[in-house]
Amino acid sequence: MKTPRTSSSSFRRHRTTVALLIALLLGNAACERKASVASTNSNSSAEQIADVRAKADQGDVTAQAKLGRMLLEANHAKPDYAQSALWLRKAAEQGSAEAQFYLAGLYEAGRGVERDFGQSVLWNLKAADAGHADAQYALALLYATGKGTPKDKPASVRWFRAAAEQGLAEAQFNLAQRYQHGQGVETNLAEAYMWFAIAAKNGLRDAITESKPIKAELAPDQILQAEKSAAAFVPKRASSTP
Repeated sequence: MKTPRTSSSSFRRHRTTVALLIALLLGNAACERKASVASTNSNSSAEQIADVRAKADQGDVTAQAKLGRMLLEANHAKPDYAQSALWLRKAAEQGSAEAQFYLAGLYEAGRGVERDFGQSVLWNLKAADAGHADAQYALALLYATGKGTPKDKPASVRWFRAAAEQGLAEAQFNLAQRYQHGQGVETNLAEAYMWFAIAAKNGLRDAITESKPIKAELAPDQILQAEKSAAAFVPKRASSTP
């Protein structure tokens, strides 16, 4: 087996229907991969917002988190970041992992709150510990880039893996890169090829391109085993601290 080339690989960020906040607030230079964003709540009317607000006022955690999201929507007349942060915090402090993740995004973007990467790490960590895959991925990026926390490549890999095992394609792609280049984990081209194959199976076409030079470095039996493992991959249920 040839010695793999080492290089600094860029971190892949993602957009999902769940992580609408990232699409809205972090979808500029921070996001490297463009994708369409859809949400069942994207056309929320004033009447719908009022109905959810009434429940939120009564202390309904789910409603508080939903209201926080609704106030951020792309098709909402005028995003109210401050009010969104207020309602997301109420839900986050009561343990809503989704609210914690969105609040972390507001802190990272500096919308509705003063920009504070440390707070972004804190709230992402709470959500990640509760098994929120998007938060696990966001936390991995923060550890990898050293924003709000000292750089910690091994910790980054652990959280990439937690999100990857739950089926997040971008986490699978990033985990493959870490194995490919030995960043935070020992270089393992067979493992990298497997995770690229899983990401490709999950819809990331770029993973196919990235896997080709790795495939050329592997023995036939390694390729066969990695492809079998990728084909058999089934996402795990939400998992907490890796």
